[in-house]
Amino acid sequence: MINPLRANKLRIAIFLNIIFLSVLFSSCSSGRISGGKENSKNEKIKSVKNLDIEERNYIRSAKIKSIDKIEFQLNDDNKLQSSKKLSTQHFNRKGFLTETIIYNSDNSIQYTYKYKYDNTGKKIETIRLNQNGNPEKKFTYEYNAYGNKIRANQLNMEDSLEKYYLYNYDDIGNLTNELWFNKNNSLEYKITYSYDDSGRKINSKSYDEKDDLIYSYEYEYDSKGYLINEKKFNEVDNQISVIQYVYKYF
Repeated sequence: MINPLRANKLRIAIFLNIIFLSVLFSSCSSGRISGGKENSKNEKIKSVKNLDIEERNYIRSAKIKSIDKIEFQLNDDNKLQSSKKLSTQHFNRKGFLTETIIYNSDNSIQYTYKYKYDNTGKKIETIRLNQNGNPEKKFTYEYNAYGNKIRANQLNMEDSLEKYYLYNYDDIGNLTNELWFNKNNSLEYKITYSYDDSGRKINSKSYDEKDDLIYSYEYEYDSKGYLINEKKFNEVDNQISVIQYVYKYF
């Protein structure tokens, strides 16, 4: 569990979605989000946020070393049934994500993702390793003028395209949806995101290729605006789990 003396200070939302559970996942999102700045006449000025920079600055200032994402599964009576570790993310002292580990249900490693950045801080490549530590997939990225990711390509190790992912934003830089396609341009998966008036993510939903709802997530924040709870619901709106973040620090 998160140290209660540091909880309010060091909450953060990680975007993925969901983890890509298999991340792109990383897949993840910043914990405290502002909807804009106020000028001298108290009129809101909209500015387009760079999500990677916002998250990186927060990770660095909070001195977060790693984050474990743990899912507590509930039974039909809404009582704890079991728990499992979903992922571990590792960061360096500059706030850069260096590695994501995805776990199987028995806590063994399923995948490991390692990241490469250019000299401006943009993520330019991700390599996915299998459980034996061998590279098996590669991801490359494209960005808009504000530095936000608009496309990711999943390639095999011979650089042939297997899947691709498109990312859309509102006019201040909030991620509004992700669209996942196979190499034949057929939509396989969709994630949508909703925000409150202050720019905090409050809901996300995932859909299959037929546009049928699979899961939805609700996000709750404390009085200081930090994420404290992520609830997971099935397609008929029954809560099936609570997802929690466990932090370690430099």
